[in-house]
Amino acid sequence: MHRHADYVRTLTARGESDLSAYSVYLDAMRSGMPPRGGFAFGLERFLVRLLDVPNIRQVTIFPRDLHRLAP
Repeated sequence: MHRHADYVRTLTARGESDLSAYSVYLDAMRSGMPPRGGFAFGLERFLVRLLDVPNIRQVTIFPRDLHRLAP
């Protein structure tokens, strides 16, 4: 899925009445996402090399680790 309305409909159908737990993700989806989930050519890995940064999380729009679950 890549449409905001599809995600909201699916979450509601699964019984999620409070969508605030998904607000960060849904806000990003509201602006539009490419079909099939993203840029398949590895944009982050390209940027790591181009910018010569030590960690891919520094060039990722929504980096995740043990201590960061929301942007």
